[in-house]
Amino acid sequence: MGAVTQSRQAIENTIYRAMQIAIGLAIIGVATYCSSIGGTASVEDEQEYLAIANSIASGDGYMLDGQPTAYRPPTWPLLFVPFIAIGLPAKALAIIPALCLIAAGWCAAKLGVRLIGSRYGIVAGLIVLAYPLNVFTAGTFYPQTLAVALVLGMWLLAARIDGRPAAWAEAAGLGMLGALMALAVPTLIFTSVAVLWWVMWRQHVARLRFLVVAGAAFTAPIALWTLRNLAAFGSIIPFSTSSGINLLLGNNPNATPASGVSVDLSTYYQAAKPLGKDEVARSSFFQSSAIDWIATHPADAAALYAGKLVNYFSAYNTPAAVDAGSILHALIAWGSFIAVVVLCLFRLAYARRAAIPVQASEKFFLALFLLNGPVMAVFFTRARFRQPLDAVLLVEAAIGIIALAAILLSRRNAKSA
Repeated sequence: MGAVTQSRQAIENTIYRAMQIAIGLAIIGVATYCSSIGGTASVEDEQEYLAIANSIASGDGYMLDGQPTAYRPPTWPLLFVPFIAIGLPAKALAIIPALCLIAAGWCAAKLGVRLIGSRYGIVAGLIVLAYPLNVFTAGTFYPQTLAVALVLGMWLLAARIDGRPAAWAEAAGLGMLGALMALAVPTLIFTSVAVLWWVMWRQHVARLRFLVVAGAAFTAPIALWTLRNLAAFGSIIPFSTSSGINLLLGNNPNATPASGVSVDLSTYYQAAKPLGKDEVARSSFFQSSAIDWIATHPADAAALYAGKLVNYFSAYNTPAAVDAGSILHALIAWGSFIAVVVLCLFRLAYARRAAIPVQASEKFFLALFLLNGPVMAVFFTRARFRQPLDAVLLVEAAIGIIALAAILLSRRNAKSA
């Protein structure tokens, strides 16, 4: 009997070491991929983030095209500033998104272990690192890779706190992570606030303390950014001046459920010309134009909203760049997304049979993934915008793999008994 136990332990140790090696190889692969193709900002979004970072590093302040700006929120460009300031070459900056994905993988591995109470939970880190959409985005200067790490970081801390009063540092850390995420990708403000609310509700006897500490940590960075914008523009701008154009992109007569930024807004741009480069006035004009169209075309707006909600669950949207997409990219995106969803459903359906119960934080974050659809559909939906929340499905899919292995092993043991 002792020999059998030792043999089984040796097999388990080998499997665990294989997982560790696979994660190590995935980290090397991500870093190599990003370093080899990165360094070039190919689309306007990326170029503007880097331009702002360079402006700050050179001492000119938060500027774009020589003018103060709030068009891009601050978390992502500020992350690049120290590296630019020390003279890191432009091509080497590509390692920063790679490091964000590696951090996300670390959070996922720790989270997987915590959720199932087994060291095999580290497979969640491998899934996050190897997910095609994550790898693709890590090779760009989009902020979504950072957002993936922040979503998983918030979940990890929320799961750690759940069931007991949060320490001051934990409450402050969660609030700070929420603020950084809201100031990186403003469409995730709903996610940030929802997580903080849920953790506060689960505190029971320490709700007031958590509310004060986490609320202060969440509010302070946003307040500082708002005060900066008040000084620069004379207007209260808590997140960015791109909210108006984002609302219009998803609510105009030419928009389709999947059009995203590839929609003709020439009429609106022409009408906004007298406003010049006044970001606040332009955002207000675009926002009012979108609201006017919704108010005067309620049936069309409702149908479009429903279509955008369906598109939220799409695995792939054709990139705005003309030569960026391909049939192969679409097949990889759809294939990987479907596999993840199937594994998630398996995890939920066979939780009891696999003896891996679904934790409260899992239920909440899965609900959060679904609830973000109606929120994001107010503007426009893209697979890339949903990507940070895909991390929730990736962790659940990893647990699904472990559940499947547990069931198969149980069957094998039953047959050999």
